[in-house]
Amino acid sequence: MKNEKSKMRFLIVGLGGRGLSTFAKGLLIWKEKGWPEFVEKAQICWLMDTNLERCKNGMNELKRKPIPYEIPLFDNLEKALKETTPNWTIICTPDRSHTDVCLKCLEHGVNIWVEKPLTT
Repeated sequence: MKNEKSKMRFLIVGLGGRGLSTFAKGLLIWKEKGWPEFVEKAQICWLMDTNLERCKNGMNELKRKPIPYEIPLFDNLEKALKETTPNWTIICTPDRSHTDVCLKCLEHGVNIWVEKPLTT
């Protein structure tokens, strides 16, 4: 397994159904789905949702399958981007907000991965 510092670091923005179930659980190999190679090469390092309760509930849900590290939570994107160093942001917010979130991430030099549609 790669050294933790050499892994790609991911921030997931939006912890509704897609953010939590499709991406977070999927990437962490939850319930027989996911990508084993993701765990070897990358790490979900931060979670962000404007609803901090949803963020906390999402983290509690992820802890049902033991993960070997605590994931810091944010309820403000600007703060998350200033205080963290993600290589990638997975954007799973409501469709109407994709453009604004994408632009903020790009302004901070972070690669983006947007669930569809890219924008509305």
